[in-house]
Amino acid sequence: MLRVPPALHAWLVDIFDRMDVYIEGFRSAAKCACTPAGAIRSTGRDEGPAAADLLSFAAALDELEAFAESIRPDHRKNADLRHQIVLLMDHRRVADVAREGRTALARA
Repeated sequence: MLRVPPALHAWLVDIFDRMDVYIEGFRSAAKCACTPAGAIRSTGRDEGPAAADLLSFAAALDELEAFAESIRPDHRKNADLRHQIVLLMDHRRVADVAREGRTALARA
């Protein structure tokens, strides 16, 4: 049986305990990225996406904003984590993506 040092084991458990949060965030971000792109591609129209597509995009942005708020309390707890890990769970970065999406939605 392979034995790992206790510190490495604890680090791996901590990282894997966060995977569900990472996956939820990536799924929400992907919805925001794919919804408008798919709508524009599927219509093939110069006038842009249909009203229903814009509503789907708005719903995806609502979900992303809710995700950002859900991870906000963890921000202080993540202070001791490596930079690369924190970037995956930074509520400010998620809020920036949602804000850019809201700007794009308002222009549409």
